[in-house]
Amino acid sequence: MLRLPAQVLVRSVALTAVSLAFQQGWVTASDDPVGQGLTALAALVAIAAAWGAVDGWRHTASAVVVPWLLTGVVVAGASSFTVQLGHGFDLAIALSDLATGLPFLTGLVAVPGITAGAVVSLVRPPRPAGVS
Repeated sequence: MLRLPAQVLVRSVALTAVSLAFQQGWVTASDDPVGQGLTALAALVAIAAAWGAVDGWRHTASAVVVPWLLTGVVVAGASSFTVQLGHGFDLAIALSDLATGLPFLTGLVAVPGITAGAVVSLVRPPRPAGVS
């Protein structure tokens, strides 16, 4: 019963922490904010794809879709608010970030997780009978 919420929570916290680390400059200290932002996006894609592949090894392709879709929405929503940390919170900016960034970031997290999970799930060797 709590399996799906737990999966989404763990993935969302981990990916939001990675995003926050890049946003606050804890991972890279750079004078180039564009490069730092692109590195953060690449890290999110790589982590989602790797984690999705592990999920695909453990579960069927259909069992990978919903957790990654929900994780994408949660991470995108959280990023709309965490980006303002240390800069003063402005609700209008947060709502604008939600409206424009939510679909993009959801896809950025969900698509690699779902794709990697589905591909690995479909190409892994079949499990012996009686083994879950």
